[in-house]
Amino acid sequence: VGEAVREKARVLQQLHREGEAIDLLDPLLTRQPLDTAAFDLWANLMRNHGRSHALEERLAGLVKRFPKQAEFWVGLGIAKHRLGDMDGALANLEKASALVPNHPRILYEMGVVKRFMGRIEESHELIARSLKGRPDHPGAIRTYGLEHKYVYGDEASRRVNALMARMGDLEPADQVQLHYAAGKAYDDVGEHDASFAHYAVGGVKKRKIVHLDESNASRIQTLMTRVFTGKFIAE
Repeated sequence: VGEAVREKARVLQQLHREGEAIDLLDPLLTRQPLDTAAFDLWANLMRNHGRSHALEERLAGLVKRFPKQAEFWVGLGIAKHRLGDMDGALANLEKASALVPNHPRILYEMGVVKRFMGRIEESHELIARSLKGRPDHPGAIRTYGLEHKYVYGDEASRRVNALMARMGDLEPADQVQLHYAAGKAYDDVGEHDASFAHYAVGGVKKRKIVHLDESNASRIQTLMTRVFTGKFIAE
């Protein structure tokens, strides 16, 4: 049943009927064991279509009902992150980590939050640990590359190239992450035309799947002021 519902939801998504897809998937959230693929699809649809507040409210209820379900704590952490509550995001992700220690996805999300908090070294360490467990995670590959200086043939470059060969198998949001990772990698080695092309294609793909979310835009602006300091620019 779950697989059929997921496939129908993906068709609705492709038809730009995201609200119907969300409503279709929602009843699966309270079935045990949890259909994690359905949950991830539902959460991504909620996040990408400006429903961060509704997502937070729904997940706050789910963690009370299913306190041992790590995925719900992760989802709530991401929702709080998107709403700019970094302390709340980290607290919920730490609860998930206590349930499932050293899980690559949780390490990655914790790393992203710490980056937004300005704790760059801690973030980079967490992202590196997440990649040890899952070296093909597009988001982790991109985030790791922000602090890494790519050179031809290094481990980080090989990760990007290996995943590029599977681009067509990735979800649209993951394709965006990979294009941006490749853009940074090519820029670091001086291949600026290739770098620009990846950033441009990534931007086009992102606009097709992400609706304007004012809270997320504010979150990104906050990160930029923390990362692009006078010292950073001078260096």
